[in-house]
Amino acid sequence: MNIKYPYFNSIKKNRSWFALSLLAFLMPFYHNWSVIGIVLLFPVMLSDSNVRMRLLNIKMNRLLYSLVLLYILYCIGLLYSANIEEGLMNLETMLPLLLFPLFFSALDFTKTTGTNSVMLSFIIGCILAG
Repeated sequence: MNIKYPYFNSIKKNRSWFALSLLAFLMPFYHNWSVIGIVLLFPVMLSDSNVRMRLLNIKMNRLLYSLVLLYILYCIGLLYSANIEEGLMNLETMLPLLLFPLFFSALDFTKTTGTNSVMLSFIIGCILAG
């Protein structure tokens, strides 16, 4: 017997938006919580059904190439740094500069409901974080 659950199908179809909303909610809180959101977002984006289309969107985004180049320049600058610990902390701080455009270029922003839910999650997170 095949029983269909419309709510489950909605979550399954929009799971990348739900993961992005969770990340937006966790961002105003403590730094380690947003790392958890980033770690959850990556496999959700890869497990989506239209991975080929997402990879094509990433490949076509020329701005993303410039951000990857900027991060590589930061890594090269670390080689000339006298304080490696502080340089590694700066690289960790700059990692969202590389990851967020990667995630955002893979999403389809024609769905305004997904975009609105991400913004609402961020606003609620900012209110609760104080």
